[in-house]
Amino acid sequence: MIEKYNFIRTIQENGENADVFLIEDKLGQKFILKKFNKAVKSHIPYGKVNHFGRRREGNELVFNEIKNVSENFSFLINFYERFKWENKWCIVIEYFNGITFNRFLNLNKNNENKNFKPLNTMREDATPHSNSASRSLSFSSYEHSIESNSYRYEPWTSGKSEFAVTAIRIDPSGTFHLIYQTNSGTFKTWQKISEIKKNDIGSTRYVWAHHASNWEPWSNPWTEATQNGVNMVFWNTFERDWNRSSKQIGTCSASGTTIYLAGNMRFSSEWYSWIPSTANIHFTRFEWIYNDWAHWNSSWKAKFRLWRV
Repeated sequence: MIEKYNFIRTIQENGENADVFLIEDKLGQKFILKKFNKAVKSHIPYGKVNHFGRRREGNELVFNEIKNVSENFSFLINFYERFKWENKWCIVIEYFNGITFNRFLNLNKNNENKNFKPLNTMREDATPHSNSASRSLSFSSYEHSIESNSYRYEPWTSGKSEFAVTAIRIDPSGTFHLIYQTNSGTFKTWQKISEIKKNDIGSTRYVWAHHASNWEPWSNPWTEATQNGVNMVFWNTFERDWNRSSKQIGTCSASGTTIYLAGNMRFSSEWYSWIPSTANIHFTRFEWIYNDWAHWNSSWKAKFRLWRV
């Protein structure tokens, strides 16, 4: 595998965790090669699978998770390959030619003529209805949890609970749209957020998952009344059981259209975020998320946080 690359220079040698090299492929595209000098692992016994432990990005589970997520989010560094070289695990990741923001500040702290306005341009211009916001803005979930074993509906003898979300958008004209795309390009009503082990119940999990694009005009976050002429995203989370029939967990209306939220479950009581009869008032609050960068959606059963990205 290493033969397909040419070495340009060493960035870090004899590092505590890894040696780092700048490399390029036969077409001249540059990459970063990290060669781990110790065992790669994620500290599973800590109840934080895939997210803690030195050299964790070299672990197969962590590498694959980051690789899959980075393909859907342009602001994340892409992970490309994982292989062994000289009996050490290596990964090839995206290369950026630049410096860290912290180093930039240190280099310019004594510069009386420094001008930081370009750094703030996107933030200043990214108002909810500006072109810059529309091009890049989307909304994703990250933190989530099942709060108690009382709400783990998977049999105790089995391994994991599939924490899933179902969502449907109603546009200003009253047309409904499915949100979650399959690998084949078709759309479906639900997506898996994560599989939660019984030992992780009560702990916060961290997985990025697309929730909604920047569909404008946004709904009014301060009213619970049925709204017309805006984009409404209705959703609920639940424990999915693939071999069970679909159960309804919400009836929602906007712009003259009524939709039904549903998911495959053993029982209709196996929802997590919203009591089904209240799903109509628990739509996505785009403006709150935008203004605060994130918004918690919590019940006594579960927590689910949505971010602007």
